[in-house]
Amino acid sequence: MINFNPQILKLFRDSKDDLVDTTDYLHFDDRGPELALIYSKLFWPDLIEVDGFVFISEKYERRNYELIITDARVNNVESYVNTFYLFDAVGTGEYDCEDEIWELLGHTLCETWKQRAQCLFPQKSFVTEFAWYSDDIGDPGVTLYQPKFVSKE
Repeated sequence: MINFNPQILKLFRDSKDDLVDTTDYLHFDDRGPELALIYSKLFWPDLIEVDGFVFISEKYERRNYELIITDARVNNVESYVNTFYLFDAVGTGEYDCEDEIWELLGHTLCETWKQRAQCLFPQKSFVTEFAWYSDDIGDPGVTLYQPKFVSKE
């Protein structure tokens, strides 16, 4: 699990000038290159094609896929597999930020995921969506799917 250095994060957030930007943050964090590579997979994920479906490779497991495609309750196999909850990557209580920050992150992921999918599969059409899942905790999430695979019927 990656934890941001709280002093650097505070400096990054509180900076009112141009002295601290994204590259400065990565420079001051001891894991700069590793951190950047890990986050690159979040924003530009590896995608695989299975039986015409396109999945985020880290979310795809063959055994689960075989169960999901036979489950009558799942209308959108790709969306079901590809839904990514932001709290899983960034944590829930660690950061005190406004809903707008989660939404900005979610919409940014939507844009980059769609571009990534279009780059790898230019003959296909994709939809990405940001939503607040679960009324209890309001977990923000993002999904990617092909509109032609919305229903298994």
